[in-house]
Amino acid sequence: MLDTRISRRAALMGAGAAAAWLASPARALLQAAGRMEVPGFVNDLVGRMTLEEKAGQLSLMASAWGGGAAAALNPPSDSNFPKQLEETRQGQLTGVFNGNGARMARIMQTAAVKESRLKIPLIFAADIIHGHRTIFPVPLAEVSSFEPELARRTAEVAAFEAAGAGIDWNFAPMCDVARDQRWGRGVEGGGEDPLLGSLFAAARVHGFQGSDFKSNEHFLACVKHFAAYGAAEAGLDYNTVDISERTLREVYLRPYKAGFDAGALSAMASFNEISGIPATGNHWLLTDLLRGEWGFQGFVVSDYTGDEEMIKHGYAKDGRDAARIAFLAGVDMSMQSGLYRMYLPDLVRSGEVPEATLNTSVRRVLAAKHMLGLFEDPFRRIDEKREKSRSMLPRSRAVARESGRKSIVLLKNEGDLLPLPRSGKKIALIGPFASGQHDLVGPWVVYGSDANAVSLETGVRAAVADKNSIVAVEGSKVEQPIPGALIRRSPLRRQQTSWSLPSANPRGCRARLSRAPTLCCRSRSRTLRRRWQRRASRSSWSSSTVAPWRSKVPSRMRRRSSRPGSSGRRPAIRSRTYCSAHTARPAACRRAFRICRVSSLISTRTRRPAVRTPTPNSMITRHGSGGSPTRPCTRSGTASPTARSPTATSQSAGRACR
Repeated sequence: MLDTRISRRAALMGAGAAAAWLASPARALLQAAGRMEVPGFVNDLVGRMTLEEKAGQLSLMASAWGGGAAAALNPPSDSNFPKQLEETRQGQLTGVFNGNGARMARIMQTAAVKESRLKIPLIFAADIIHGHRTIFPVPLAEVSSFEPELARRTAEVAAFEAAGAGIDWNFAPMCDVARDQRWGRGVEGGGEDPLLGSLFAAARVHGFQGSDFKSNEHFLACVKHFAAYGAAEAGLDYNTVDISERTLREVYLRPYKAGFDAGALSAMASFNEISGIPATGNHWLLTDLLRGEWGFQGFVVSDYTGDEEMIKHGYAKDGRDAARIAFLAGVDMSMQSGLYRMYLPDLVRSGEVPEATLNTSVRRVLAAKHMLGLFEDPFRRIDEKREKSRSMLPRSRAVARESGRKSIVLLKNEGDLLPLPRSGKKIALIGPFASGQHDLVGPWVVYGSDANAVSLETGVRAAVADKNSIVAVEGSKVEQPIPGALIRRSPLRRQQTSWSLPSANPRGCRARLSRAPTLCCRSRSRTLRRRWQRRASRSSWSSSTVAPWRSKVPSRMRRRSSRPGSSGRRPAIRSRTYCSAHTARPAACRRAFRICRVSSLISTRTRRPAVRTPTPNSMITRHGSGGSPTRPCTRSGTASPTARSPTATSQSAGRACR
């Protein structure tokens, strides 16, 4: 049996060889071949275009006739395909993405080049992250092979299949460095190491684009998400990024730079903000750095409604303002929002956007279409027969199998259990993914299908001599507990509660407190009342309470107020609430008092705290000693630095006050 194992030393030597390639003259020649050149007829075409037609060439929309899982992943704003055809005839579209194969592409391209005024061809884009019809391991798994050449080959197969289905442009590779395991989109990238991520980014660009942009076996690559999308705080997608320029340059920017140096001629701006400025509206990032410092000559596209998202960031006041900010920052093409075709013509007429800047962006897009050969032959990659003949070929499946084998990471082989024998043992496959045609092609696949994949149970049964020696049991659900199982939950977690107390209704605040869990507290009631007055003056107040112990107060310890007229419902100034740990560990109990954020006015009730679900608008703020509660925005459209929650995304954390 052939030993296909690779040592870490060999992997690093391979990485060093790839680094030498990045510094070689041959690589410089390949990069020079991918430089954007604007032919003379493009300038003539731009001179004949109206402002509305120019804005149309900078507007990309989801296909109304979507393919595969496109509608679920990126739903179109309008699924009216005849309407989209009419927009094509009017010159309001530069192209569509995630369409339904070569047949749909032929219908739309015919409308563009035969029925529109200027006969400008459309560009068809798609999300081909790790395979078109033949699905390869997710990019993060493929990086585990430590073989950039393998990534180049899988990218080449993906381009071969997708280009045969009419796709000219691919929204990959993703070059985001991800060092927070909570960020789910790390599965699309090259992991946490900048060097390894750079090598794989360059390899995938080479695989997607090849050496000839006009080849019907390759398509245009798009480096995304520029920049530092993987550095979002708390691993929350779309969240803010607060990072030093040194870390940005030494860690997060390197894979993007490697992709551009490999010849990628398109870039996608990221959703996140960097130091308070959304990447889609960041002039330093998209113009000063990308074009000025790095010499990028391609075009920049926003992410899905990325320009419109700046309104939720609180960075733009409306759609018109968002279109102006994004365009002047350096975003040449708007994806899905439609803001460019709605507002750019009027922004140019009003003088807020120079027409020369608009013309430059249009030239970049038209030059890319020219380099892809679309002006010479708009149907270069559109062929229904070719689409079927290239799908899931045996050689493509062989590459997928090789990639899958090399991407496996074995963490432990206790007792030399592996490799399993073909006979003589009974094998149990336990888990929700052990069998069944589901969840087999990965989380970000548009055109692949679970029906064409082989489940673990099917594959293992086919490999052993006795198929009855395999037992497959679901064991558990992915997100539901096992029926009848004893679930042990931490008392600290069980009694954690969060709610929002609006200042406009102080009685409502107290009413909520009366229903809240009983908490440990040794504070005087007068002090509590003073705190209530301070908190009630704020426009938003929230808290996270922790009550690790159940309150148990012996009757002999309960003190009632001796003041005249006291009803006995409110405790005296010096009355206390005792917990079960008080008599055994008074010091620990006193320390616990410091983390109690809210008390039900020193309630002495004895009951089990109920778990409360946080309201949608609640922001959980964890406080240590001396912590300050959440404050509202200080001015319209600007969020206070303390108004950000560890669990809030940038859309809510950066949103202006309401």
